[in-house]
This record gives sequence, C-alpha cells and structure tokens, in this order.
Amino acid sequence: MFYIDTMLNSLIKIFKKIVINIWIKLNSYKGNVHLKSNLAVLKKIPFIRTKVWLRPSTSDAVRTIEYLSKDYFRKSYLHDAVKNKNPTTLIDIGANIGLSSLSLLDEFSSIRRVIAIEAEIENFKILEKNFDYWKTKYNKVNFSSFNKVASNSNNLKMKITKSLSELTNGRYSASGTFRFEEIIKNNPSEVKNFETISINDLISNISINDHIIVKMDIEGGEEHLLSKNTEWINRCSYLMTEIHDAFHPSMINTSKNLIKVLHEEDFAISASNNCLYCYNKKKLFNNKILDL
Repeated sequence: MFYIDTMLNSLIKIFKKIVINIWIKLNSYKGNVHLKSNLAVLKKIPFIRTKVWLRPSTSDAVRTIEYLSKDYFRKSYLHDAVKNKNPTTLIDIGANIGLSSLSLLDEFSSIRRVIAIEAEIENFKILEKNFDYWKTKYNKVNFSSFNKVASNSNNLKMKITKSLSELTNGRYSASGTFRFEEIIKNNPSEVKNFETISINDLISNISINDHIIVKMDIEGGEEHLLSKNTEWINRCSYLMTEIHDAFHPSMINTSKNLIKVLHEEDFAISASNNCLYCYNKKKLFNNKILDL
C-alpha cells in the first residue's frame, strides 16, 4: 500500500507540473519584458485557490511557479516551531505582485495582518489590485501596502540602478529585478526623492507578544536596508530571504550585513539555493536549551 501511495503521489506531481507548464506558456506570451499594470487580467491559476491579477509576462509567470513550489518556507522541526507560535503578522519586503504574501498566508493560517512593500510602481499597482480582490476571500485578514522601505523613514535621495536582467543580459525576469540604492554623492540627473518607511516604524505598532514573519527579496538591496537600524530583526520569529552575492560581481557583498545581524541575534539558518530560512531561537524556544 505504501508503494502504491508513493507512486500515486509521484504521478500527481508530474500531472500538476505538466498542467502548470502548459498554463505558463499560454500566459507568458509577451516574454521577458516589463509590462504596464493596465495589461493585467484577473485569472484563475491551476491549483491556486483564488484568482490573481497577472500580466502575460515571464516575471508574473515565475511568481506563480514560486507560489506552487512553496519557495517561501521549508518544512522542518524549525518550521513546525514557527507554526506552533501562531504568527499573526506577515511583512513581505519586495512583494512584487503579492503571490509571495498569498503563499505564506495559505501556509500560516493564523496570520491576521499582511504588510507588503514593493518599490517598482507598476508591480505595486498590481499588488494593490490583488490585495483589494483577496480582501473578499480572506475577510479576517487586514491587507496594507507601501511603495518604499529603507533603513530609516526620512525622505531619501535614491536612484534606480541596473536591474539583474540588465546586468546579466536578460537571464532574469525583467519585471522582478528592479534595484534602488541611496545616493551618497549628489548627481542631480539621477536623483529621485522617495518617501520611505522603515521596518522599525512598521513594527512599532505591533504588539510585543505577536509573532512576526518576514519575507525579503529586494535584489541586493538588503545590503543597504540592513546597514543600520536593524532592531526589527529581533522581533521576527521567522525570516525568509533571498541573497544575491552569486548573481553578479557587483553584488558580492550584498549579504554581508544580513549575515552579521543574524549571527548577532542568534538565528538558526537553513539554506536552499539562494534562499536563507532563518529562525529566531529566542522567540521560538524561549531561550531553553533543546533536549536533543
């Protein structure tokens, strides 16, 4: 019986993979380009419970693969420890069109507040459309979205730098790889004044007793975000982040500040591909030494 169940599960996985690959080819016909938000259409994606606003591009298709592959968490005793704490707040930094938020919301049914940040304006518009639609499906969840996050909440002089797609001649999806950095030396031609919010500001309104999970994928921006004012890290029970040192030589130091802070705050870390799954031992295990 065990053999039959295993074979059946394998066949189901193969079937789902075939179906989703066909769906992606049919719904990314514009290719690896960055499309305007007004081209988004509300669609039903196979094996996803709710409809999603999507553009017919490679980037939006890739977001669906990440959702279905459950890339934003990894099952282990550490994951079980997070679930057992019934986290109530999700902060999604680099939310793109919102499918990462949806994936974590489906996995952690205790979440009652989703705070998403997406810097690229066309992605942000679709994120807002998805949140507006999902509010009717998840009526116990409060959804909110912000356009810029930084290490502090002052108006910053920023510039848009080359995306990963540009740096690697189109290897990465054009819509999901926008990069921003603070300008230290003024060059008026490249300055954009951005009104930003800090994560410390966001978390200051959340009860100290609430368990918070954070997903972060900001295309190397973690180097700047974690350069100072990192007190918010110790409020997180779980942090999932993509690191970008291996993506391009110009990003070789982008995880340095992140690793330093995680070490200082005594996080357990599990790694897969370019993702780190990070668990706050103090929050999850109440400073008790595990009886292993």
